[in-house]
Amino acid sequence: MRIGINTFALSSRLGMAGSGRYIRELVHALARLDHGHELILFANRDNWDLLPASGCERVDCGRLTINRPTRLAWEHAVLPLTARRYRLDVLHSPVFVAPAWLPCASVVSILDMTWFLMPEMHTRVKGAYFRVMIPPSVRRAARVIAISHATKSDIVRMLDIPDPKVVVTHLGVNLTVFQPNRANGYEQILEERYGVRRPYVLYVGKIEPRKNPVTLIEAFDRISDKFPDHHLVLAGNRGWDYEAVYTAAAAARHREWIRFTGFVSEADLPALYAGADLFVYPSSYEGFGFPVLEAMACGAPVITSNVSSLPEVAGDAALLVNPLDVGELAAAMERILSDPTLREVLRVRGLEQARRFTWEETARRTLQVYEEAYILQHGGALS
Repeated sequence: MRIGINTFALSSRLGMAGSGRYIRELVHALARLDHGHELILFANRDNWDLLPASGCERVDCGRLTINRPTRLAWEHAVLPLTARRYRLDVLHSPVFVAPAWLPCASVVSILDMTWFLMPEMHTRVKGAYFRVMIPPSVRRAARVIAISHATKSDIVRMLDIPDPKVVVTHLGVNLTVFQPNRANGYEQILEERYGVRRPYVLYVGKIEPRKNPVTLIEAFDRISDKFPDHHLVLAGNRGWDYEAVYTAAAAARHREWIRFTGFVSEADLPALYAGADLFVYPSSYEGFGFPVLEAMACGAPVITSNVSSLPEVAGDAALLVNPLDVGELAAAMERILSDPTLREVLRVRGLEQARRFTWEETARRTLQVYEEAYILQHGGALS
């Protein structure tokens, strides 16, 4: 097969958001596999160096991220013609939307359903675009990839899509990067670059209400008298309605123990995770939840939410809490910070859980989806 992948959403300028991480790791893992297919990556000049240099063909489509309208026009008007010119058998659109017409089988990935479940967290124009374009992209696709069972359930329920059409393909964690020993020798770097000193409780993610950092701040404030040496570190870019989070931090009794680092480079993230006494991720909704696995791979005990995809990602390797219940979260934090034995149990379980999610397995599962899509496009039947 000749397999094309649209990689335009990959950009280092975005600080490697979840969608960019997915594209980068998937195409590198696909390029490493001995699958016998031709892999063709449609790229722009901004993401060229982030793509594999071997095991695939890279197609330079110019600098198409100058503005979003230019990129969207190319994807919907020019990409189908390019797919025909390259005689593609399958085109994978890994970020929600596929072209309205294609001369080959279409595979589209749905990373989450926040466009429909939480429209208020997106800008009006962007949200409207995805709410209009996702349903027909999914209906036209031969196969739809959901990155968790929770996301699949939302897709089937909200878009009225037949269950067999949607295939769950979990994402992975790069275990060569996220390792438990990465804190060694990094203490001075973390302090100089981000003002972080051990011991600390850590959150990594966008600073926005959906991920409930306010709940975390209030829970930390409740228990901080019992752990006066610990700081709360919140690492990540500002997101939608971030002001409410900073207001809550400013109102905390121990606001001087709360640290916002801003963006943390991917090179420094493993050390930040590995140095934490506890990682807390109380998000209300996640399509997958990269930070939970990354923290586990680095040996941090984890507390996360008991909703959406997070229980299937965390397994039995984390304490699960109601992300909106300050008291429940505070009790879980106090329990872990007070009990070295529990911390060690969660650390060991977390390392084991992280090893279950590899990008190589993601790539193998994705290849199976491409093969199914090709068969269906040519009138075949799948059992």
